[in-house]
Amino acid sequence: DISAITIASAMHDIGKMLLTGQGCDQNDKTAQEWLRKAYDAFFQMEQSAKDPGYWQYRLGKMYAMGYGVEQNYEDAIDWYEQAVEWRNPFAAYVLGSMYHYGQGVEKDEEKAFRYFKMAAEHPSKPNAYAQYQLGRMSVDEQESEKWYRLAYQGFLRIELEMPDDKLYYRLGSMNLHGIGTEKNLELAREYLHKAAIMGNVDAVYGMGKLYLESDDNYWFRPVCANKLNPTDAEVEEAIRTNQYGVCVFQGDNDVVDHQTVNMEFENGETVVFTMAAFNLGGRRIRIMGTKGEICSDDLETIELVTFFQDDPASPNFGKPETQYIKTNEDTNQEITGGHGGGDAVQFCFRQPDFEKRDRPPAPLRRRPQHRAAG
Repeated sequence: DISAITIASAMHDIGKMLLTGQGCDQNDKTAQEWLRKAYDAFFQMEQSAKDPGYWQYRLGKMYAMGYGVEQNYEDAIDWYEQAVEWRNPFAAYVLGSMYHYGQGVEKDEEKAFRYFKMAAEHPSKPNAYAQYQLGRMSVDEQESEKWYRLAYQGFLRIELEMPDDKLYYRLGSMNLHGIGTEKNLELAREYLHKAAIMGNVDAVYGMGKLYLESDDNYWFRPVCANKLNPTDAEVEEAIRTNQYGVCVFQGDNDVVDHQTVNMEFENGETVVFTMAAFNLGGRRIRIMGTKGEICSDDLETIELVTFFQDDPASPNFGKPETQYIKTNEDTNQEITGGHGGGDAVQFCFRQPDFEKRDRPPAPLRRRPQHRAAG
């Protein structure tokens, strides 16, 4: 009966939402009342189903989590074992996890491996999480890689149907370390970021590891560790002990997060410089004159606009003309090139063996017209 299954599942979901306060006020008492109704409905389904394995698995989970009933691992295991007799892959994976971690039972790796394998090799619903665990537990390198690759493909299929923060973290971590797939830092960043904004703490840590490995942050390692070519251990130690390991919004940082500076030169020309921290990055320049303007958004291409082309030899004579000029700017700069060499100046000032006579002159500074604390 599809309607009865839908109602039973809905009662379970309402109970969980009330239990966690998702979309409603948290209320443990009312949550348990709904979960008890769901438990009774699951029990009725188990009694009447031709293949009761799925409902036995759901009943076992209710006892394992204490949903609508008193938490009882022995009863949970009993229901899971009945479900396994019906070849239910979810129950087999849960039992494997319980024996693997010693949750409610004595730790037993042989039983864990056997249950994981049963779940991973299910003919119609192979369990990707069980495949991943087999990859971790397998001693043979080729066997381990086989299970990891199957797990990764399984996780991609799950992503299409019912993704959650744990799945996003797993996919991000596998791409970060090249487990079951080729190492891909861009995909790792995408998946870990999704998991992190959903509150997954492991993903937040993974984003930190990704930040250390990314080529985009070539400048961070020597600046953070205060030395050239630091090791991973030195960078991680610096993050633990200095200001670079503190959230910018939680620390005592008082650097401006945006500012505008108006400048007037001796010949009367004016320049407006605007800096804003909260954007995707990059530098944009626009120089406006009486005969045209020069623009660049990426420092690799310069757009030269002539308001009125006065060269008779030009096909645009008498009309506006736009030229695009490619530069030789290398955007993947070393630390000596960042911020037009400013990074190198700041870094060298902090080195104990950098003699004062070798230091470049400090740039002149103007007081910002507008300053806002970060």
